[in-house]
Amino acid sequence: MTKNAFWKVSLPFVMVNAIVWGVGSISLPLLAKTNSRAGLVFAMINLGIAIGAPIWGILSRKMKISTLVFLSVTISTSIWIVLTLLNGDLLVLMSLIFGFFTAGVFALATVRVTELYPKKEWDKYIARMQSYMTAGQVAGALSTSLYAGVAIGIPFLIVGIIASFPLRLVTNLSIMRNIHLPSVAPKSRFFDIMTGHYHTHFKLAHLVHFKNKVLLLFYIRWALILLAPGPVYAMYPLLMKGSFGVSHASSSIIYSVATALGVILFIMVGKLSEKRGPFKVFNMGTIISIVSFAMMISVQFGFSGVLGIIGVVLMILSWPFVSVGMNVGTVELVEEQKEGEALGVANALMSLDNVAGGIFGGILASISGYSILFWIGLILSLGAFFLEFFHVHLRKAVTKPVS
Repeated sequence: MTKNAFWKVSLPFVMVNAIVWGVGSISLPLLAKTNSRAGLVFAMINLGIAIGAPIWGILSRKMKISTLVFLSVTISTSIWIVLTLLNGDLLVLMSLIFGFFTAGVFALATVRVTELYPKKEWDKYIARMQSYMTAGQVAGALSTSLYAGVAIGIPFLIVGIIASFPLRLVTNLSIMRNIHLPSVAPKSRFFDIMTGHYHTHFKLAHLVHFKNKVLLLFYIRWALILLAPGPVYAMYPLLMKGSFGVSHASSSIIYSVATALGVILFIMVGKLSEKRGPFKVFNMGTIISIVSFAMMISVQFGFSGVLGIIGVVLMILSWPFVSVGMNVGTVELVEEQKEGEALGVANALMSLDNVAGGIFGGILASISGYSILFWIGLILSLGAFFLEFFHVHLRKAVTKPVS
């Protein structure tokens, strides 16, 4: 496998990411039409991914990775075509099934890198994979500014099928059996959790393994700061139009630009984490989140809708800070042999937050309007921030990682 061919390796993952988080984030809420249904669709996709990722991870130990990726993309494409033809009928159920099969791509992105490249190059190519996938998300969102229908996703997925067709099966499962998580440098952890790699290392029993209050409190802060923006993401285009008067095309462009800036921020925040520490970076993301929701709320008091739009952009840009801070911080808090389990728990919490945010956010928006979502986001972000005062005290009291 030549280095120049990496774009071919990444293309199926890029295309699926473009659909799920690019096209889907705009087109599916519009297809759902109502806030409660849009939230439920968002929740079902995340639930499908959460259920499917461990299963695809298990299959990766029994089947060729290239074959699994091809199956995941092909079946996902078929479901998306059916979803398009149904034009909103059975949308909730189809979203759950779609999430389940796309989970194969998310769960196998990191595994594909470790399968094809030597250990010393894992960090570089995992980072590059995440960068390409995020670029795909931007492309998907931009495409919906031209046409917001779900059919716009079909060409992306067809490209994904062609790129994943296993003409040359480059697999060596003995490599997978020899992989040990402690050998992966800590700086790659936030890429792994975003691609779903650590779903395969999570079991329910892990929830009772961590009795240390430092890690438990960090999980609570993580859950709060992730739940805050969940409802906004779940009904993004509907909310942008209903609260700030932004057209669907413009909301797609705003989302794309903010996401693209996030790619650059990941690199900067990674370096900042090395200098200032992951917990300070996490706090920076929390503060940005607080400011973002405060700006959204300000529109209710007569301020310009532009402030609300800037608030949404800041909310999106808070993710690199929170993600890097959480993943690197968790690695610092646990012993090496527990890293996979600890990040698996964090990933599970992320999935649960997305499900809860979509379901309850949609219901609340239908009952009380979008403004209640901004207040909830502000309260949750403030809660995550103020818990830092307790967290720093606990971190000082603990002299060794969680065993």
